[in-house]
Amino acid sequence: MKEALILVLTHRFTRFALVMGIFYQFLFITVWMIGFGSVPAQMSKLKVAIINQDTSMSAQVQNDLKKHLPFQVQTAHSLPRAIEQLQQRKIVMIIEIPNGFFKDVRNLKTQAHLDYYINESNPMLASMTAQQSASQITEDFNQELTKRALQGILQGLHVPGNRAQTIVQQSMNRVVPDVHILYPVSNMGYIMSPMMFGMAGYVSAMILQLNLNNAIRDLGDKLAKWRRFQTRMIISVAASFVYAYIASTYLAAWGTPIRQGFLQLWVFQTTAEFAYMFLTQIPALLFGMYGLLFNIGMLIAQAIYSGASIPRMILPRLVNILGYVQPMPYAVEGVQNIVLGGPSVTRDGVALLVYAIVCLLLCFLISELKDRRQE
Repeated sequence: MKEALILVLTHRFTRFALVMGIFYQFLFITVWMIGFGSVPAQMSKLKVAIINQDTSMSAQVQNDLKKHLPFQVQTAHSLPRAIEQLQQRKIVMIIEIPNGFFKDVRNLKTQAHLDYYINESNPMLASMTAQQSASQITEDFNQELTKRALQGILQGLHVPGNRAQTIVQQSMNRVVPDVHILYPVSNMGYIMSPMMFGMAGYVSAMILQLNLNNAIRDLGDKLAKWRRFQTRMIISVAASFVYAYIASTYLAAWGTPIRQGFLQLWVFQTTAEFAYMFLTQIPALLFGMYGLLFNIGMLIAQAIYSGASIPRMILPRLVNILGYVQPMPYAVEGVQNIVLGGPSVTRDGVALLVYAIVCLLLCFLISELKDRRQE
């Protein structure tokens, strides 16, 4: 038994697996800690727009509202323009102070409505933070206005105790939130579907390329050099269509409301698969089975860079820049728009197509150089 253990443990595949097991512990923890570790301190980078339609409202009250916001606050002058920014995920929430708001605040018989606009097709953390902030802002506003109402009324009137208590009760809950959901999402699984699409597509491409490389290598001289490259390309392209169709169909079977249509999701995901196929093929061509190390490393990194779970605007600057040279951020954003709701995916689709073409040319160059070296 001892000899068998020594033989197994000293085998190159076993040593490789043990080393990689340790390596990925460090890689996972490092990458995820960099991403999630920046969240608490960087949440203030999220942007909120305030639109004040009430010209009678004092600047002091508007400043008090800004103090309650743990975000970067910008003043907007047009609701349609602000909604466009919300659709493009440049801001996470719009707070609109409607005309007559301050008048309603001072009228004890009415309730003043503060309007919130939130885009739920944002990354989950941004959407949840915006909704929690809407509730907290309303509560803080109520307390502040109640205090102001009491100071103004009780100082000017000599009110009996019972009457004063009644006034206090009437002064409570002066602001009622009206939350306008831009793209309502009823299931958290739908929110996470863009990341699942990206991860599943990348892993399937990675596994296929590794096995294609092993199969072509074992066939050896049975395939001419051009047949090797052509066969790999045909299988990769065909598999991209099939993988994307199966994934889109299965997602629809779960009842996911695909807002921009099944066909657009299938075509877009196929384009993303092209990029994944040709990207993961490069390490497989260069390093064989050891290319799995590089592909898994890129997979882990892109899980953070993609913006599906953490808004990219709050990630460290270097990490955010690295996201622009990887395909998954474009794929995740496109699927977010198609499935959850958002603007056109043309820009993301073009970026993925260009990425796929560049990687395809690199695959061709690497294959040619390897064939010449073997000759």
